[in-house]
Amino acid sequence: NNPFWVSSDGLSCALCPDPVASPTETSTYIVRVDSDFGCEIFDTITINILTQDDIDAGDDIAVCGGTPAQLTGFGEGIPSWTPAATLNQTDIFNPLATPTETTTYHFLLENGDCILTDSMTVEIIEKTEIDLLDQSICKGEAVIMQPIGIADTYLWSPPEGLSSLDIENPTANPTETTEYTVIAQSGTCPPDTASAFVEVLENPTLNVAGIYRYFPGDPKVLDVTSLGSGDYAYQWSPANGLSCTDCPNPTATIDVTMDYTVIITDLETGCSHSEIVIVQKVDECSEDLISMPNAFSPNGDGNNDTYQMYSGTIEEIEYFRVLDRWGSLVFESNDRYFAWDGKYNNKTVAEGVYIYVLAGKCKLDGSTIMKMGDITVHK
Repeated sequence: NNPFWVSSDGLSCALCPDPVASPTETSTYIVRVDSDFGCEIFDTITINILTQDDIDAGDDIAVCGGTPAQLTGFGEGIPSWTPAATLNQTDIFNPLATPTETTTYHFLLENGDCILTDSMTVEIIEKTEIDLLDQSICKGEAVIMQPIGIADTYLWSPPEGLSSLDIENPTANPTETTEYTVIAQSGTCPPDTASAFVEVLENPTLNVAGIYRYFPGDPKVLDVTSLGSGDYAYQWSPANGLSCTDCPNPTATIDVTMDYTVIITDLETGCSHSEIVIVQKVDECSEDLISMPNAFSPNGDGNNDTYQMYSGTIEEIEYFRVLDRWGSLVFESNDRYFAWDGKYNNKTVAEGVYIYVLAGKCKLDGSTIMKMGDITVHK
């Protein structure tokens, strides 16, 4: 008695037993009736609306002549495929197709009053055709190999730097420029071979002290230079206390010890390198204020050819001396910015270990700081 459709959107009437529903999306309707004894009774009915998204005939496929192609239909309902001549079945979702020429298959789904259709093509090819493009990466990075063409099996070489040798898209992470080759085959087609280089670009390098020490109240210039030629961008973080964040030599004016990160980017290659720079507040004089390398190679190659002191707090030295293992003096200077070229009497000294002694003036209280250690000379 007294039917009433509680949810009546899309219904032709709300106070009738048999309204016509015209929903635009899947909808659930609720009806209420009264029993002869005055009880309220509820029931629901759902109308499912199907769209083109509810059917998929699968992706197009390319196979060699004589090779079966597995079709992969998807959806809900009763399936049927045409044309039937080259299909092993037409009333299942995943029939096997054996066309002798390129064929478009039509997939139909019947679900209630709704009939949806979609199609896909099986292309017949005569041979495997594959191509591979050269790629570039920065040292330490990886790239996904992306062969162009259609194949079922792949074999890559050489194995160095590859995540897998028998998949379509292995990840390549070579340490140096490498030529990779792939042999690919589609079905029973003759295989094809393609090669390409993965070029490994060098990351920029920095000449920067790991620790910059400063006395209270003194600004500190963070002297960073690139060891290569080119056009570079610099980025410092955090910005606290820095005169600039996009320059190679910002001045830090701070009252505490800070850790900064500097990133240098080669604008031509896009490759980057980062370093952590510690700016440390100094409250007492010690030999830790002086940083001395333990080796250098005075061979004229433009890299690490001279030996010098690194200190942002020592502005004056009394002397710097280098002795051979017999105690003979081979170099001496009282210039704060000395740079020993590894020569004694205009000749480069022999490879080996030498001793250095340095006396520097501490700006904090004027005391003398002594530091000594080993220097290894390489050729």
